[in-house]
Amino acid sequence: MDNTKLIITDKISTQTIQVKKDQTLNYVVFLDKGWEETQSLTFEFNEENATVNFLAIMIGAKKEKFPMETISLHKTRNTKAYYTMRSALFDESEVDYTGNLKIEKTAGATDCYLAHHTLMLSKNAKTHTVPCLEIENDDVKAGHAATIGNIDEELSFYLESRGLDKKSAKTLLIRNFLESDLKNILGEKDQQKLVEKIEASLKGLTIN
Repeated sequence: MDNTKLIITDKISTQTIQVKKDQTLNYVVFLDKGWEETQSLTFEFNEENATVNFLAIMIGAKKEKFPMETISLHKTRNTKAYYTMRSALFDESEVDYTGNLKIEKTAGATDCYLAHHTLMLSKNAKTHTVPCLEIENDDVKAGHAATIGNIDEELSFYLESRGLDKKSAKTLLIRNFLESDLKNILGEKDQQKLVEKIEASLKGLTIN
C-alpha cells in the first residue's frame, strides 16, 4: 500500500508535524509574498521508517522578506529527511533561513540532508543561510550545502542566439533553476500547477 502524503501550500507557518510510521511526506511550498516574524516549521520523527521530502521555492521582489526556519527532529531509528530551498531574489528582497537537523541518541540509521540554492538577481538582494546540525548518534548520514549565484550570461547569450530576446532567455533560465526539483517530488499534474504559479509570479517582474 502506498503510504505517501502530499502537501502543497503557499505559506510557511509555525507548527509541528508528526511524521507517521512508514509514511513518506512530500511537502512543497511556493512563496512569493513575504512576512515579518520568523516562522518555524518542525517535522518530528517519533516512529520508524518515516520520510520527509521538503521543497521550498521562493521568488522575492521589492522589499519582501522571508524569515523562516525548519527543524528536523529525529527521535527514533530509520528515518529520512531531505530539505531543499530554491530562492530567486530581485530588488531588495531577503531570505533569512535557518535549517536545523537534530538527531537524538535513539535515532540511529538516520539519513538527512539540507540544501539552499539562491539565484541573486539584484545587487541589493540578500540571502542568509544558517545550517545547524545537532547529532548525538554516530550511525547517521547528515550533511548540508548552500550555493549563491547569478544568471549564466553565456547560457543567456546562447539562448538569444537561438532566437529568444534577452528577457525571455533570462526568464527561461530562472524558471529552470526554480523548477529543477519538482519532478523528484510531484506528479505531472501537480508539477504543471507549480510551473504555472512560477510563470505568473515572474511575469510581473523586471528582468534585465
